[in-house]
Amino acid sequence: MLLQALKSIAQQTFRDHEVLVVNDAGEDVSGLVKRFVRSMPIRLITHESNKGLAAARNTGIAASKGKYIAYLDDDDYYLEHHLATLYAFLQSSGCRVAYTDGQVRIQEPHNGTYRTIASYVDPSIEFSRAEIYKRNIMPVLCVMHERACLTRSGMFAEYLEAHEDWDLWLRMARHYDFAHIPTVTCAYTKRLDNSSLSSGRKGAMRETWIFTRLQGMLAQQIPPVSILEESARHAVRISPERADPCELSIVLPLSSLAAVDTQISQNLAALCAVIGDAQLVLVGSGLERVTLEGLYRTFAGVLPRPPLALHNAGEVGRIFAANQGADAATGEWLIFLEEDVLPQPGWLGALLFAASKQPNLGALGCVLCVPEWPLLAGGNLDADGTPVYAQLAADAATPFQPMPLISGHCLMVRRETFIELGGFDPVFAPAHYADADLCLRLADRGYICGVAPAACLDWNKNTLPLLQCPAGVLALRVFQDRWAGQTGIRTRSATPDVRGADWSRRPRLWPSDGHMPPEGFTLGIPANLLD
Repeated sequence: MLLQALKSIAQQTFRDHEVLVVNDAGEDVSGLVKRFVRSMPIRLITHESNKGLAAARNTGIAASKGKYIAYLDDDDYYLEHHLATLYAFLQSSGCRVAYTDGQVRIQEPHNGTYRTIASYVDPSIEFSRAEIYKRNIMPVLCVMHERACLTRSGMFAEYLEAHEDWDLWLRMARHYDFAHIPTVTCAYTKRLDNSSLSSGRKGAMRETWIFTRLQGMLAQQIPPVSILEESARHAVRISPERADPCELSIVLPLSSLAAVDTQISQNLAALCAVIGDAQLVLVGSGLERVTLEGLYRTFAGVLPRPPLALHNAGEVGRIFAANQGADAATGEWLIFLEEDVLPQPGWLGALLFAASKQPNLGALGCVLCVPEWPLLAGGNLDADGTPVYAQLAADAATPFQPMPLISGHCLMVRRETFIELGGFDPVFAPAHYADADLCLRLADRGYICGVAPAACLDWNKNTLPLLQCPAGVLALRVFQDRWAGQTGIRTRSATPDVRGADWSRRPRLWPSDGHMPPEGFTLGIPANLLD
């Protein structure tokens, strides 16, 4: 299959291109790739483990150097004028996204291989936002677009098992018009035994809402809806439909790890003892419904205020789940928590006390206690627009310390303000830089963000490497494009080093695994806030 695909690229009349072959932990194809080294610029990138089609495409995009991006799966092929047709049109028209028509080949197994028994032209649909909202209007191999488009739309959503191309076109169509070139330039395969990429993933296709998430504004004939309203439509509510207003709601997205990770289970159990009368909102993302129902019953039996629980049919990512929880919550304040953090005693009181001292508060964060770094509370923007973590400043005795960016592992914000801003921006889905983006949007409205130094959480897992995956790399580019070069609060300030001497006052402040804080570290926190 791959041989035919590579031959079709090598035979293109347009020659100024590079080829990136991404082996998603499949059989070794290095020998096959080497056969084309002399005929075209080609590179092989190999995943150590299978990450899925969306991740493979993201890997190729992140490694690419060209102005334009085109796509080809290993069981499809281009006609010789495919790249030339699309390139010439994009160069002459000023359009940034274009697509052609494709030919479908129907194949059946035959003597250990496959033979084509029928073929037909499958014309793509003319572009309109109303149409692309209803259906995918073209196969992915028909498309060519400027690489720069991805800085606004984001990359392929790696948590989708199918329709990841449609999902990307929806986000891209928020910013760009697409042009249809009504000529056949490529061919893709449908096999009767469902072994091709085009026909083999039907069982994985979830409800259409997952692939059109948060995109109601795309349809020209469909009234725009808010991000939170669109999010809420797609979660099944397990808990009672109505909940009384309250002061504080804690939104906790739960992934499939909540069913198997003992540390997360311990975190959830400990959470029961420290949230008091706050409303707990559980949002399942990839978590089996029966598991979520069990957690709901457990919490309902021990908490003074009945919790809320929302179930999603599949994994929707932390950003989408957090928006769903915010829409369902009834608290004046929202606290977004991650499942891999363990609140220390007194954390909630410290947050509420700090919030009461800041009438113009935007977002409020905690101190994250992790073995690899000193106390991380949030951070600033570097000169190029990159969010960077910062140490907690030396004077931690005050209830509130300004900090431009707050980590999403624990982020407190007024619900009214969060809704006013439209929630976390889904362009950073599934879980990249949305917290920093929210803080900077709050700053644009004149709000002040910061941390409560007395509110501490143990961070049980190191999730920073997630930011180095291809989706994280492209999300960073989107973030930098939006915020780099800003002035005022959006410049990295010199965060004081944390110096001093007394760690004896804070039992459990640091995990007891051999990692210790810098020598002479001190943290002056009022004793009444530690109780």
